[in-house]
Amino acid sequence: MVLSDGLWRRRFGAEPTVVGKTVLLNDEPCAVVGVMPPAFWFFVVADVFVPMRTNPASRDQGHNYGVLARLKTGVTPSQAAADNHADAKQRTPKFQTQVNAIASCGNVAALL
Repeated sequence: MVLSDGLWRRRFGAEPTVVGKTVLLNDEPCAVVGVMPPAFWFFVVADVFVPMRTNPASRDQGHNYGVLARLKTGVTPSQAAADNHADAKQRTPKFQTQVNAIASCGNVAALL
């Protein structure tokens, strides 16, 4: 999980060694992999960012997700967008029309 700066300061006393440790989140162990910068927000105010869990058996096709990722050094936003589109096509061939519509609307942009 990634902690907000506020939670990191309030709960962990701004201790840098919390990164790399495992803490309980809703009674489940979760590794702390980072802390967001103080001014960061992602559509809503949140104290914890965790990986999304999906149910592959779900028949629900209404998947609307916002994704935030850090690009690997040397990877451009256009390369990331192309990789994202290729991955979506490979993962969901039976929903190709929806994948094409979604991927064409997707954005990869640099954050400051």
